[in-house]
Amino acid sequence: MGMEPPSASLAMRVADEAAPQRRAPSLELVEASPPGLKARRLYEEARAASLEHLRALEAALGQVRTLTDAIVEAGDLYAPGVSQFATRLGEDLFWRAKTLAKLAQQQGG
Repeated sequence: MGMEPPSASLAMRVADEAAPQRRAPSLELVEASPPGLKARRLYEEARAASLEHLRALEAALGQVRTLTDAIVEAGDLYAPGVSQFATRLGEDLFWRAKTLAKLAQQQGG
């Protein structure tokens, strides 16, 4: 039970030596970015997200203006004052959207 015949031991050694040696996987870490570079990358990602947010706000303002225009066109279908309210809101949103577009442009969008 304990001892292998010498020929079996020799055969295993020859097979081990003939088999291609596997390289151990390289476990080197990726070199860390300098803190300034990492901060800059995070800042640029945040800046891009803020521009996306501004574009979403501009789109939402456009949708509200479309709704106010539809209410104004329907006019008499709504209770007294609704059409006038929609008219004023639409005009205000027009100028607010222009201001927002200019501010977004200054921010880099």
